[in-house]
Amino acid sequence: MKLKKINAVLSLVTILGLLVHLTNEMITYTLFIYNPVVSKVIGFSLMGLFLLHGGLAVTILFVSHDSHNIEYKKLNKRTVFQRATAGLVVILLPLHIISFDLMSKGPGPVVYVLLEVSRFLYYGSVLIHAGLSFGNALVTLGLLENRKKKRILDLIMLILSVVITIAFGIYITVCHLTMFNK
Repeated sequence: MKLKKINAVLSLVTILGLLVHLTNEMITYTLFIYNPVVSKVIGFSLMGLFLLHGGLAVTILFVSHDSHNIEYKKLNKRTVFQRATAGLVVILLPLHIISFDLMSKGPGPVVYVLLEVSRFLYYGSVLIHAGLSFGNALVTLGLLENRKKKRILDLIMLILSVVITIAFGIYITVCHLTMFNK
């Protein structure tokens, strides 16, 4: 249980880091000022938090559970979706890291569209995973005990995640079109 609490704190710190990263990128794209040092420090710090959180989550899942009992009582659609979004984040993270450089080199229209679609998938995976995880972290830490309040919080976080994904994704696409004259 101690590992779960540590990972819950780590997930909340990672969500906070994500908000810092998104805010920095919004300022960067809005003002068309890019400071690669600030952007990379924030981005790679967030990646480090993400990798620690993911590594600990995998450790908890496979090491802390009784290996003779393969039945996982809390495995439901929500848990499967949470894990699937985490998997998509892992798969799309390397592309996310290099996508700006690829776009700045003027890829053809097909590659450009694929990069934008993968970016939307990445944003959605990260934000929906964070939204699904937020309530669980609060429950694990004992900060939220009422099931009804958790369901309401989960719904609010899911809606916020989808809205932010769409809004941020459209905004960044418009900025890319402006910057790279597509």
